[in-house]
Amino acid sequence: MFETPLSGKNNSNCICTEEYNPVCGCNGKTYGNACEAECHGITRYKKGHAHNSGEALNKLRN
Repeated sequence: MFETPLSGKNNSNCICTEEYNPVCGCNGKTYGNACEAECHGITRYKKGHAHNSGEALNKLRN
């Protein structure tokens, strides 16, 4: 298992695995996995890349 420290806006001490399981955040950005999204303060996200998730992103924003 690999871990990478993140210097996200909300949690500079956050540590997540490097597992690549992308999620589309409610801000329209793609994160490597749910942990990375949460470390950046994203609490709503869907599986997949942001550019492939236009419909999902719209649902998250509503």
